[in-house]
Amino acid sequence: MLRPRNFCRSGQLRAIRAASFFSRSRRVYEEDKPGCFGLKGLNRPPDWEHVGNQCIDDCLQLAERIRLQRDHPSVSVLQTFDDLSDRLCGVLDVAELCRNVHPDPDFVEAANATFTHVSSVIQHLNADKSLYEPLRKLYDSHCIQVRTGSQVGPDLSREDLVMVKSLKQDFERGGINLSDIEKARLIKLQDQVTSASAKFLSPPSDYPATLQLPYDKLRQVPGQFLRSLSRAPSNPDHVVIPLTSSSMQLLLKWAPDSRIREKVYRLSHDHRQEKKDRYLRSILEDRLAIAKLLDHRSYAELLFQDRMASSPSDVKEFLEGLSALVRRRALDERTELEMEKLRREPHLAVNGSRMELHGWDRSFYIGRLKAEKYDLSSSQVSQYFPLSACLYGIGYLLHATFGVHLVKCHANEGETWHEDVQKLHLRDSKGEVLGQIFLDLYPREGKYGHAAHFSITCGRQPGGGADYQIPSVALVCNFGRGDSSGERLLTVSEYETFFHEFGHSLHSIFSRTKYQHLSGTRVTTDFVEVPSHLFEHFAWHPLLISKFARHYKSGDAIPTRLLRSLCASRKGFMSTDTQMQLLFSAMDLDFHGRDPPIASTTEAFAKLQEKLTVYKPDKNVPVPTSFHHFVGYGGGYYTYIFARVLSAQLWANLFGNDPFSKEGGAKIKNGLLAYGGAQDPATLLSNLIEGEINCNAFLSSLGIGEKDAQATLHFPISNNLSPKLGLSHAM
Repeated sequence: MLRPRNFCRSGQLRAIRAASFFSRSRRVYEEDKPGCFGLKGLNRPPDWEHVGNQCIDDCLQLAERIRLQRDHPSVSVLQTFDDLSDRLCGVLDVAELCRNVHPDPDFVEAANATFTHVSSVIQHLNADKSLYEPLRKLYDSHCIQVRTGSQVGPDLSREDLVMVKSLKQDFERGGINLSDIEKARLIKLQDQVTSASAKFLSPPSDYPATLQLPYDKLRQVPGQFLRSLSRAPSNPDHVVIPLTSSSMQLLLKWAPDSRIREKVYRLSHDHRQEKKDRYLRSILEDRLAIAKLLDHRSYAELLFQDRMASSPSDVKEFLEGLSALVRRRALDERTELEMEKLRREPHLAVNGSRMELHGWDRSFYIGRLKAEKYDLSSSQVSQYFPLSACLYGIGYLLHATFGVHLVKCHANEGETWHEDVQKLHLRDSKGEVLGQIFLDLYPREGKYGHAAHFSITCGRQPGGGADYQIPSVALVCNFGRGDSSGERLLTVSEYETFFHEFGHSLHSIFSRTKYQHLSGTRVTTDFVEVPSHLFEHFAWHPLLISKFARHYKSGDAIPTRLLRSLCASRKGFMSTDTQMQLLFSAMDLDFHGRDPPIASTTEAFAKLQEKLTVYKPDKNVPVPTSFHHFVGYGGGYYTYIFARVLSAQLWANLFGNDPFSKEGGAKIKNGLLAYGGAQDPATLLSNLIEGEINCNAFLSSLGIGEKDAQATLHFPISNNLSPKLGLSHAM
């Protein structure tokens, strides 16, 4: 997965008294030393205090420069705003990364304190109407200029106008035009959402940390996982399994005993859900109240102000239409799964012949059918995907398709936070550094447990003729340590994840925007996953795999038969997977709609499942209360299905005949990623596709004919970020 959209543009952090900004520690620290994460002056945990205080001093000075232009603003005020954004994010982004990956608890504690302290500045500044006024006047003068043709203000470039509109919206979402009483109400609601979200994400205090299962029931589970488990002290025939999301997913895929799978599945959705459901209801109620306070009928409609999609209702119609199109193939896939379950577990048949499929069955039987149909063994496949070879494959692709070089380099002293971290440079054909990537790929205690791309420094063009600010990112995964040889072998899922996160990193590094505020992945939510999903298409092209996949011991190339089977297996049961993605996307939109199902979230989900999928809901499984994407992607989970549709069309148009097309690579690099969030993504996509954005390529990958797709399904896209169209949306 990608990190939540940049918080330096959020208006939802709690305000504190301005007086607290001026408490300062005035000791000298080593400012010229690169520091940990590349942040100057950050060499020891106590340095976080000075780094944070210096950031606050600088931001207050920049804010004062902006206030001087509140009556007659010029375009230069946007550069000052961006200086302010860059200064804040330069500390907050690093603090966010530090508190997720640094092995030293003192560093983490200090980063948390600085993150909280500096974050408070955002709400303080967002409540300052003297900072809002220059933006409002620039935007209003531009509107008058477009309508009348008269010169009433400074000329704004396309990127300037996107910058103005984005900053202005942020102020307004923070309640800048509300009365004092309404502002206080908004802050209280935002605090309540933050508090309920933290509790919603945390496991209950009485939730078990481990689960004991009989070892002989787990013999089909991958050996690398089994070898990591300890025997139960009181029962040596059992092993102790940590109840993490990754271990539970692994058991659901590999454990042949349906009773074990059901137990794990129900635990993964937690049987003590009363509190979780209460927190979810609180989040939904308060978000709806926030939307109404800001003059919107639903939280989803509030968020769609700057989305690529046209409206929540259009997206919902699209989700339902797509579900109907894939239904026939999903039914065929369900029949295959039912027959396989009947063959393996005939004692579970209803009335001796009919087999019911449950949530704990799908992953297991899909895996078994794929293995048999394509003659695949996960352990055999992994032997050809050592991590070092996969990294070489990414480097090969970057050079062949995008004309750039991925180069390992030495980190400065103290720059990395753990001995496992590697530093890479991405260089152009002339050897110039385009950006840098820190790879933190192995698990350790206290580290962020999933895969993510973290921004460290965003690209921008500083004022005064300075050189372009080179972007820096961290790619964080948890791939494990590997076998006794030290070579880490990636699973199919890990391999895809590696490419996915690299796609996010390239979006950050190839971006060449004027403003940091619009750099890289700082784009509209429903576009941000498109580059990463496009990179997944490269990952599964047999021509690329054949360039690097070698046996980790013998060095032999991956056998042609195995390669073909592996790539073919990727298309298996895609309609089932698509229906489940559509279900969660529709649930997310409904729950953030005008009338969220506060009374019974589980019942509402069950009705949606019966409508949108071919699978019956399981009784007494409160799925919504374990859907953590409500917090980070509330009202925006549909972005993943959007990304699959859009990336499929880009792939078919630009790389369908050649994954190493330099022309296609140049178009993606210079015609899409370079713009970051500075241009309307719908326009950029239309330019690259050279036609109408549609679902045909995606549906074709599911085996659904183009004729049916064109006749029945419209892709709900708009030009909300287009400057001219933006004028019709009164702020």
